[in-house]
Amino acid sequence: MMAEPEPEPPQASASSEPEPTSEPEFTDTVQWILVVIAVIFIIVGTIGNSLVILTIVRMTNRSITEIFLTSLAVADLLVCIACIPLLIVGITVHSGHTGFSYILEQQIFYSSSVASILNLTAVAIDRHDVIMNPMNRKITVKRCKYVLVAVWAISLLVAVVIYFIPSKYEWILLGLFLFTPLYLMIHCYVKVLKKAKESAEKVLSEKSNGGATKKKGRVDKTVRMVVVIVVMFCVSWIPSLIVRFLKYTIDIEDLLLAVLEISSCLVAYGGSSLNFLVYAFMSRKFKNTMMQMFFKRGKVMPFRNTAGLSMLQTNI
Repeated sequence: MMAEPEPEPPQASASSEPEPTSEPEFTDTVQWILVVIAVIFIIVGTIGNSLVILTIVRMTNRSITEIFLTSLAVADLLVCIACIPLLIVGITVHSGHTGFSYILEQQIFYSSSVASILNLTAVAIDRHDVIMNPMNRKITVKRCKYVLVAVWAISLLVAVVIYFIPSKYEWILLGLFLFTPLYLMIHCYVKVLKKAKESAEKVLSEKSNGGATKKKGRVDKTVRMVVVIVVMFCVSWIPSLIVRFLKYTIDIEDLLLAVLEISSCLVAYGGSSLNFLVYAFMSRKFKNTMMQMFFKRGKVMPFRNTAGLSMLQTNI
């Protein structure tokens, strides 16, 4: 009798698609809590970022800052409608991530996340340019368009790169697109704060106590705003980097790893869904236009910003 031929070993895939593994089951209570939080982020982020886009589109004489904010809102809206729903499926269906392609999940995650991070960085660079070169802007409308094309091209390129690199090296890519933008943001905002301090000291030496106190209050608000921006960025994205690094460097219990991964994603997505509160709704021009859009008929009148620290306060 002829011996049966041995089965051929499976061919290795050209991509970094790992074999799906069963994930630990969460209790119903944990599932409900995580899903409710995720749904809240979807609702708040979708409504808020859509409102930002509609309001800025309705503005007359849109500034470069508002163009960048529109792009940021689009990136964050993409996170809300693409990434968070996939995360909800992953919470409720435990058959190897969401049950879809792992690579596809990672492509959506990284592309959307990098778009949001790079748009945040572009806003920081624009704020620096506004304050440091108010009369001779380096970032013109034409250059702004080039920057946005580069931002979205890099974000899409990341989705391609993720397909080819082994999954255990993904954290390096995330680290690159986290710490480089973080350095640029801190560099820009530190220089902005120095400029604000110099302006306040000049006012203290030239104006009355009442005017100086008002300017000092604006500087204090600017400092608080910068701190909020940087801290929110770090809190949103550093946990994801840490979890992805630990996943491939130490042994972690499956249930603990699943909780850490989902929690860090929720934190990151929550930051994206709430960005509009920091960048748009704290601008007087945006709030003015939005109120006119909802409560007044006719053409929205342009809102004039005053120079100096008020520009810092309203547009940072």
